[in-house]
Amino acid sequence: MAFVQAVQAFATTSVTTLTTASITTTTGNSLVFGVTTGANPVTSVSDNKSNTWTPFSGNAITIVDPSGTSQQKVNLWTAPITSGGSGHTFTATTTIASTTAMIIAEFSGRNNANLVNAYAFGIDASTGTSHSLAGINNWPAGSDLCTFIGDYYPSGTETQTATGGWTIPTNGSIINLSTWNAFLMYQANVAVGNYRVTATSGLSTAQYGAIVIALTAAGANTAKSPWVS
Repeated sequence: MAFVQAVQAFATTSVTTLTTASITTTTGNSLVFGVTTGANPVTSVSDNKSNTWTPFSGNAITIVDPSGTSQQKVNLWTAPITSGGSGHTFTATTTIASTTAMIIAEFSGRNNANLVNAYAFGIDASTGTSHSLAGINNWPAGSDLCTFIGDYYPSGTETQTATGGWTIPTNGSIINLSTWNAFLMYQANVAVGNYRVTATSGLSTAQYGAIVIALTAAGANTAKSPWVS
C-alpha cells in the first residue's frame, strides 16, 4: 500500500500539448501529476478517463537562474482514481509552445476523501551539487511523501541522485532536455515528523525547485498539519 508505478513524457521541441504512453491504473488508487516547462505556464492537466485534478496550492513555483535570464516553471496536481483501467494516458497543455517534461505517479492505500494532508515547496538560492529544498511536517503517521523537482542547468550531462531516505522510481527521472529537466521521489508509510527534500546532482551548475506533498493513509485522521518551507 504505497508507490505503485510512474509514467513519464517529455518533448525536446516546443509543443502545446504532451501526452504519455498508456498504462493500466487501479480505480481507488491516487495519482500525482508533476509538470515542468520553461517560462510558459501549464494551463491544465487531464487524463483520458476524466478524473478530477486538483492543483497544488499556488499551482506553480518558478526557478530563476542566477543570471536572471531563464525561468523554469514547476507544477503539481493530484487526483483520486475514480475511473482507472487499461489504456490510461495523461496530458499537459500550455498556452504557448514549450519544451515540457512530466511524470505521473500512482499510489495505493490513500485516503482519497482528503488526499493531501500537508505540502511545502522550496527553491535553491544558488547552484550546486547538494540540494536541500523543503521541509514538510507530516501528521498523521502512515503518509506517503511525494516530491516533484524541476532541475535547471544550462549545459552538461546531468545525474540526479536521491538522498535522505528518498527513492527515485523507474520512470521517475528525466534528463533528456537541454536546459530544464525533472525528477520525482517518494518515501512510503512515514512516521509523524519533519522530512526534508534532499538530493544531489552531477553538475555544480544545477538549480532545483521542489513541491512536496504528504498523501494521507486510508483510515487515518484527516486533520491537516501546517506546512513549512
